[in-house]
Amino acid sequence: MRRPSRSAWAALVLSALLVLGGCSAVPAPEPSRATPSVVSGRQSGLPQGWTTLRSPAFGVAVSFPADWQQVPGDELPYFEGPSGGLLVLNLLEGRHVGLLGACRLEARHPQRPFGSDPRIAPLTVDGQPACLILPSADQAASFRIAEVVTRDHTDDQYRFLAVTADPGHIRAIARTIDLLPVPAGGCHPACPPGQ
Repeated sequence: MRRPSRSAWAALVLSALLVLGGCSAVPAPEPSRATPSVVSGRQSGLPQGWTTLRSPAFGVAVSFPADWQQVPGDELPYFEGPSGGLLVLNLLEGRHVGLLGACRLEARHPQRPFGSDPRIAPLTVDGQPACLILPSADQAASFRIAEVVTRDHTDDQYRFLAVTADPGHIRAIARTIDLLPVPAGGCHPACPPGQ
């Protein structure tokens, strides 16, 4: 089976991140506000050879293997590793659903990016409630993703942060998530203009 191109794969991942029934992916932040910074080196508690991405626009710092490279031209912070690892950040809208509802909607997306019977497990990320969505055995090889969804401590509209990674790295990446403070009042920096 031929592997989809990066742009086709990215389109699949981005569409998989869209959630029905009150949750949706946030349009890409303005480039000047969304530019993440990668901090190289060994931070305390990180696995050897990992680096940290700080993204004030997404309100998160998250670590991943240092040999992963940012995919040029992608609208979201999207990194791929030479052996198939990946990391994508996204914000989810969630005005009318709680965390568990957002997790269920992500897991049951019509395109089945997590397979037909994904498992949702409770998790704590940086002291905040979260869920871990793990794929079922029948997950399509073209997706190869798992996801952590946590409350994004911002306004009521963009309430959830989604950190998507390959299943082999998702638990280690989840342990590195640091939710950054966001300015009180007003919309999260990643919200569309006028929100």
